[in-house]
Order: sequence, then structure tokens, then C-alpha cells
Amino acid sequence: MAKSTRTSVRQPQPPLVVQDQQPPKKPINLTAWIFLAMAFGIASGLFIGEYAVNLKFIGDVYVGLMQMTVLPYVVFSLIGNIGRLSVREVGLLATSGLKIFLGLWATAAITVLLLSQAFPDLTTGQYFSSTMVDPPPKLNWLNLFVPSNPFRSLADNSVPAVVVFCILFGVAIIGFEEKRSLLDHIGLITRTLHRVNGYVVKLTPIGVFGICAHAAGTMSFSEFERLQAYYLTFGASVILLTFVILPLLVTVYTPFTYRQVISAAKDALLTAFVTGSVFPVIPLLIEGVNRLYADHFRKDARHSDFPEFILPLAYPFPDSGNVIDLIFIPFAAWFLGDMMGIGDELFMVGAGFFLLFGKVFLTIPFLLNSFHIPQDMFQLFLAAGVLAARVGDILSSMHYLVFTVLTTAAMTGLLKVRLSRLFWAVGLALAIILPVILGIRYALTHIGNDEHGTETTLDRRDLLEKPVFTSLVAQAAPNPVPLKPGQNRLERIKQRGLIRVGYRPDNLPYTYFNQEGKLVGLDIDLVTRLARDLNAGIEFVGFRSETLAQQLADDHFDMALSGLTDSLERSSVMLMSEPYLVVNMALLVKDHQRSEFEDEEKINRRKRLRIGVVKGSYFEKRTLDHFPDAQIDRLDSPRQFFEEGWRELDALAMHAESGAAWTLVYPAYTVVNPLQRRDSAPVSLAIAGFDIVLDDTLNTWITLMKMDGTLDKLFDHWMLGKNTKPKEPRWSILRDILHWVQFSSRQPA
Repeated sequence: MAKSTRTSVRQPQPPLVVQDQQPPKKPINLTAWIFLAMAFGIASGLFIGEYAVNLKFIGDVYVGLMQMTVLPYVVFSLIGNIGRLSVREVGLLATSGLKIFLGLWATAAITVLLLSQAFPDLTTGQYFSSTMVDPPPKLNWLNLFVPSNPFRSLADNSVPAVVVFCILFGVAIIGFEEKRSLLDHIGLITRTLHRVNGYVVKLTPIGVFGICAHAAGTMSFSEFERLQAYYLTFGASVILLTFVILPLLVTVYTPFTYRQVISAAKDALLTAFVTGSVFPVIPLLIEGVNRLYADHFRKDARHSDFPEFILPLAYPFPDSGNVIDLIFIPFAAWFLGDMMGIGDELFMVGAGFFLLFGKVFLTIPFLLNSFHIPQDMFQLFLAAGVLAARVGDILSSMHYLVFTVLTTAAMTGLLKVRLSRLFWAVGLALAIILPVILGIRYALTHIGNDEHGTETTLDRRDLLEKPVFTSLVAQAAPNPVPLKPGQNRLERIKQRGLIRVGYRPDNLPYTYFNQEGKLVGLDIDLVTRLARDLNAGIEFVGFRSETLAQQLADDHFDMALSGLTDSLERSSVMLMSEPYLVVNMALLVKDHQRSEFEDEEKINRRKRLRIGVVKGSYFEKRTLDHFPDAQIDRLDSPRQFFEEGWRELDALAMHAESGAAWTLVYPAYTVVNPLQRRDSAPVSLAIAGFDIVLDDTLNTWITLMKMDGTLDKLFDHWMLGKNTKPKEPRWSILRDILHWVQFSSRQPA
């Protein structure tokens, strides 16, 4: 019984398990997951190479979800934050706070403009693009800034108009005594949107993985090298503003020293970098400001609460860290081989002032579209921004600290300009900024001017069509087989099995000799297809513009080509086929003079203007119509424009499509369109002897080539530079080390 009792009594167990149990592991935070996703994405892209294109949709979905809540959050956040202000706080914000905010914003914008000058001019030509002839984008400033229909502004993502509406709405709420209930509802909606955004933020590692994998798998190593330009300029901007310009502003307008400012900010700056967010460091920023004003607050305790409500007032507004993101726009233009003018950059920072209320997810795509930069560059911005955003948070933290310090000084009477410090600060800033810009420009010159093969690509280009028998007639002469009575040229072509074709030997990209001495070009490809369809070979006979009509009449060839533009004068002396291409008038000028030739009225105000045109070109007469006071010089070939004897010419008027090809050979020149409207001309084949039968046949054949996509394929190949050679695969572990797959000219879907 006793034994039973002893066994039935539950004895306390020694806490052996508790003693041996390991402390619970701390879960990985979101920041760590983001960096792991970035590393895994880059590794995956390097492993599978161009197959990473299939992962692009992951990044697209993530970006779309992030953009989903941005504009609604801006609406309710702005209205709620402004509506909660008192009349006194509004007065403070509208006087001292607003001035200081605009001053800091302008300082950051000027830094962006200065650092954007670090991008060196790229001496490389570029293939034809519709942006060369499209009129410059025209924004409807009324719709952009005036919310005549706020719902349409919301639907159109017109952020400036939405911001104006929210500010007016918020200010109107201030005067109502019963605003509490409305503000509570607005606050609830804002918190709800913040929670929804929080759900999406949890997907950030997945989105970062897709973006980084796609970039690492599809971007060439030369493009990665040029991405260094963004990191250099962005990093330099952050360092200059955070540790030089903004602290020096405080020393100029307040009694605090540079060392005191950095000491007050250092904890917040470090924490912002580690956490990747500015919001958690707001208490540290307020604490830093209180340390600076400790002596003053002891003397006048009435001012001790200023930092606690001044800093939150600034939080909903764009900060210097947001402004620095704008430097991606001139970088993107430079990355694609173009350069933004100072006018474009001023528009960028001006529009950015309002657009940044909608954050970068709306700002960058809007500006990319405004400057006709492909939207795919936004993916590159997001991939590069994984690291850049963390560095930018350091600048944002310094911005809020400086704003709070200066606004507090303005309210307490401590804000005044100290001239001795002003001259010293300006001199020091310039002494640092100018060498930084020159150093970056020097470094990027070696990154940006690498050989991309644009010049040699044109020389190495070959025909797309299958070859037929061809021969070059050394001396122009009539067809050795004269036409029989009643015979048309199509019958003679079928009888001989040969088409005689007139061509100009130096007319890029229509007819020219490549580096192998082979006659190539868009028109050569086109007539090769014609010969194959007629089961014939080709005899090429050279001509000059001034001899074309006579050679056609003398039966030197059945037809002539080489980018011949149709005109009333030309049609009166020769039969022209249906157009197979439409080209656009433009000017070819030196790169550094581009801004001087972008406006027709500005060009006409130039004195002693000289413009070259190719003899027989349709645009010869149109050049006089557009520039009646210019001296027109008629050239035998566009190449003369680049020779020493013709350097006094200001510009060459020609097809934009052909001009782009010449910039590949002479990269110091560029194509500009100064016309406010397109001035187009048809390109046709010239038919000898007014032969109606041959003309009808060619017209039918050209229609068929348009309908089956042949002409589009040739245009892409010769004008746009696509498919110039089989695309080499990006290096990948899957192919180049493991050899699990072989390269195919067919790209992954």
C-alpha cells in the first residue's frame, strides 16, 4: 500500500529539459530576406542565363502591386496630415517651414543637375528610332497641375494635380470645429492602406528575386559595367549632400558647428542604413535635435516641444533622398546612348517636385515616358535601387534632421546668415564638388566609350535574303540585249534570266559595300528577293543622281534604286513604282551642336546658315521651304559632308533613317528633328522606259511584300539594327560550365 502510495504521487521533475534547451532563434528580418533574395536572384540569373527572361513577370507583378496603393495613400495621408494642423502650425509651415523645405529641395535638385554633368558625351552613333522624327512630347500643363476633375487626375496618375487638390482639401478642413470625425475616418483609411501596403511589402523578397534574376540573366556584362555610372553618381550625390552640403547649411544659418551636426545625426544615419527605413529613426532624429538645442531649451522651456511636431510635419513631403532618385533619368538616357539637354533636365526637376509626392513608383515611369526612354529601364532602376535605396535613406535622415534644426532656429530667433561661414562653406563645397564631378566624368569616359561595335556592325552587316547570281557591270552601258519590237522589259528579264538594276555605291543603308567588298543594303536585299521570285539573277549598274534620268532613257538598266525619294519633278521624267518605304526629313549635325538645331525658328535666326543636300533628293526643295535664308550646297554623296572640304556646312538635310546609319560610321554626328511636324517622302523604284507592264508587276509585288512582313523585316534589319547577327547567349553556368544546354538562335519564350 505504501509502495502504491509512493508510486501514485507525482514527484516534481527536475528541469533538465529547460536547462539544456537552446534559446529560441531570432527570426530573419525583412531586410535580411531582401538581401538574401537579391543574392539568390543574381546567382539564379548567372546560372540560367537568358532563360531568366521568363522570371520578368515576377518583378512586373510586384511593381504593379506596389503602385496599387501609392496614389490613394498620398491622397488620404496628405489630407489627414494637413487637416490635423492648427492655424498656428499652418502659419509656421507656410512661412519658415515652407521656405526651408523649398531651400533644401532646391539644394538637392541643383546637386542632381551638377552631378548629371558627370555623364560624358558618348561618341557613338545609334540606329534609327521613331523618337528621331517624332515631335517632342508636349505636356498639358493645365491638366497636369489643375485638378479640374480630381477623379480623372487620379485615373490618369496625374500626381501634381492630385497633390494640389489634397493640399487645398486639407487646408479647408482646418477651419471646421467638427473635423475630428472626418479626420478619424481618414486616419482609419490611411492605416488600412498602410496595412495593405505592408502585405505587399512582405512580398518584396520575391519581387527582388525576380527583378535581380532577370537583370543578371539578360543584361550583358558591358551593360553591367555601365551600371557603375549610376552607382558612382548616386553615391557621390548622397555623400556630398549628407556629409558636406546639408551640414554646412546648418553651420551657415545657426550657431552650431559641423562636428556638432554630425554628432547629432550619426546614430540616426547608421540606424537608417541598417534598417533600410527612415520611419524607425524619427525618435533618434528628434533626440539629436534636442541635444543640439539643449542649452537653449534649458533657458526657454517653451520651445522644447518644437522638434517633436516640426519633424513629423516634414515627413509626408518629398525629401532630398527622393530628389536624388531623379539622377536615374539622365543616367538612363546616357545608358541608351543619348544625352539630355539642360532644358530637359530643368523640366525633370521641375516636374519631379510634384511627382515625388507619389514616390518613385510613379515618378520614374512618368519621366521615362516623358523623355521617350523605354519603360524596361524602370526594371533596371528597381534592380539597382535595392542597394541605392538603402544608401538614399541615409540622406533622407539627414534631410529631416537639417529641416528640423533650421525650422526650430527660425521659430526661436536663432536663424541668421553668418557671412564668414557662408563664404567658407561655399568655397569648401565647390572645392569638393568640382573635383568629384571631374573624377566621375573621367572614370565614366572609360566605362561609357567602350567599343560596342556600332561602326563595325554596319560594315559587317550582310543580306538577309538567300543569295542569287549577281554581277557588277564595270562600265555603264545600254543593255546588251535590246528590246524587240513590242517586247516589254518583264519579258526580256524572263528571256535573259537577268534583271539589270541601277544603284549608287555609297548610299547608306540602302546600297553600299561592306568591309568584305560585298554590295549590301536594304534595297539590295529587296531586289535580291525580287530576283529570286522571278527566277533571275542581277546585273548591277552604277549611276549618279544627275545621270539617272538619261541612263533610264538609254536602257542602261530595267529599274533603279538606292533610296530614291519620289517627287513631282522626278515623276515627270521617269516612272516611279508604288512606295515601299516612307522616310522623314531631319538634319545631321555635330553632337555638341545638337541643342542649336532642335528648333526651326531658332535655326532661321542664325546668320550665314549653310545646309547641304544630296542632289536629286526630294528634301532639297523642302529644305528651302523650311530654311528660306539658308545657302544650300548640293552634294553628290552624304560622305562629302564629313570630308574636310565641306566642314563649313552647318548641317546636312536628309532622311532621318539614312542619317542614323551615317552616325554609326561618323559617331561625332547626330540626327535632330527641328520640325514641329513630320515632313515625309515616299521611297520608290525608278522604272526605265515608262514600262507600264513592269510597273504593274512591281506594284503588285511590293504590295505582297508589305502584306507578308518582308518589308518590315528588312526595315528592322537595316534601319533599326535588329537581327544584324545571331545573338550570342549571355554567359551562364548552365551552358558554359555544366554544358547542359546548347545555344539556339531561338531565344527562350
